[in-house]
Amino acid sequence: YDSECDTLNVNDCVAWRMLYDELNGDSWSFQGQTWSTRPENDHCRYIRNKPCNCVDAIARCTDGAEKRIDQLYFDRIDNEQLSSTLPAVIGNLTELKRLWLPNHAMIGTLPVDWSTLQQLTRLELHNNNLDGTLPPEWSALTSLERMWLWGTNSFSGTLPPKRPTTAVALARVTVVMPVRRTTSWQHHLK
Repeated sequence: YDSECDTLNVNDCVAWRMLYDELNGDSWSFQGQTWSTRPENDHCRYIRNKPCNCVDAIARCTDGAEKRIDQLYFDRIDNEQLSSTLPAVIGNLTELKRLWLPNHAMIGTLPVDWSTLQQLTRLELHNNNLDGTLPPEWSALTSLERMWLWGTNSFSGTLPPKRPTTAVALARVTVVMPVRRTTSWQHHLK
């Protein structure tokens, strides 16, 4: 961490840089142009160190003296550039409310580490190459309202049943996913 992250929370700064590096952020393009080819005076050129200052923001941050990353919009990156497993480090962005990561080539399962995202309300992962089941630990996501999982993903199993405890968040979640042969999740949630 150094002062280049401006007023971004230290933990968010470290997590953002790890995420940026893990997903090869220097190669991301937006409308056909990579960050490093943008003009010197374009704040997006320095997105690795100052994620909150980019007009074409992937990261949106809270206002205030110490900024927190509360939204990530990887749908702003040209389609199908990201091809990795879902980064566990996203779970360190504990103020994250919205995560948009559709239409890429992400593989693997839903990370258990994301169960720390207590503020998450919207999760959009449709049209990737994800599979597996919904981690039981995700019942801790008490703010989650909607998940978009449809398209080229291939999940299996059932959603956790409603339980009379404080961990009933998933009983209120709307899962946006059509019934397909490769998808056997039942729609328990209303």
